[in-house]
Amino acid sequence: MNLYHELSELWKLAGMNPRKWMTNSTAVLAEIPQDERAYKTEVKANSELPAIKTLGLSWDSQEDVFSFSNTLSLVSGKKLTKRIVLKNIARLFDPLGFLTPFTVRAKMIMQDIWVTGVDWDDELPEELSEEIKKWFSELEQLNELQVPRCLDIRIDSTLHTFVDASTKAYGAVVYSVNGGDDGQTVNLIASKSRVAPLKSISIPRLELLAASLGLQLTQAICNVLDMPVENVVFWSDSMNVLYWIHGASRQYKTFVANRVGSIHEITSPSQWRHVPTVNNPADLTSRGSLILELSDCSFWWHGPEFLKYAEEHWPGK
Repeated sequence: MNLYHELSELWKLAGMNPRKWMTNSTAVLAEIPQDERAYKTEVKANSELPAIKTLGLSWDSQEDVFSFSNTLSLVSGKKLTKRIVLKNIARLFDPLGFLTPFTVRAKMIMQDIWVTGVDWDDELPEELSEEIKKWFSELEQLNELQVPRCLDIRIDSTLHTFVDASTKAYGAVVYSVNGGDDGQTVNLIASKSRVAPLKSISIPRLELLAASLGLQLTQAICNVLDMPVENVVFWSDSMNVLYWIHGASRQYKTFVANRVGSIHEITSPSQWRHVPTVNNPADLTSRGSLILELSDCSFWWHGPEFLKYAEEHWPGK
């Protein structure tokens, strides 16, 4: 309530009148005039709160969860072109990367379309058309996904970043780990992926690109959550990357030396640990997943099982 009043007074000094306020607290919402709320209905103590859209996501304020709705469709009977496919893929806005294992598949298909050399308005080859149609058909299952909004970050909370790469893409995913009386809880914060460069590059180097991407994502999250990067644990299933990071950057060739040097500037080698591929959720960001599989995948939403236990139960360095 204080935040609402203070911000309103501050903005009024600049001649601005903030509107479309929304909260998951009926007590706070009752303090806000109806014409300034995101919706105008009367607020009662036990009344249900609505779902509203924010940053391309739907927020169910009653349940306090994010959800997705399918607003994308390919026009039946209309020829598929590079322009149409790219325009529709870009409309799926996923700022925190909840859907990365699903969206990375679209990025891979788009890269394959680019390699064919077809013009923007030429019809796509049949094989690629079938692939993209299959991807769009899965969008009907988007409403199966619900993501809790609250991370419950505490003083003793820690972050864990997992990185991985394949011949097609590389990516990273970050989790928060919170202690409690019933053990530790693990929740997905954000993820990010990129397709591999068209120019041939070795898997170890792609794994190093994934490590750099994971560090960038972690820095952004730490800045928002006001947490020191020094307390983050980084996980990779690449022994090559861990060998490079635990060595001196000056002894490597330029590609490796530059990236390892950047990693050394921000993190300590002791923060980087080895995780078996079977326990690495970032594998989903580099290989992709069906959306139906993703909706029920605890491994993606809550990380590997070992994060729920004390450090002595974690995989070795």
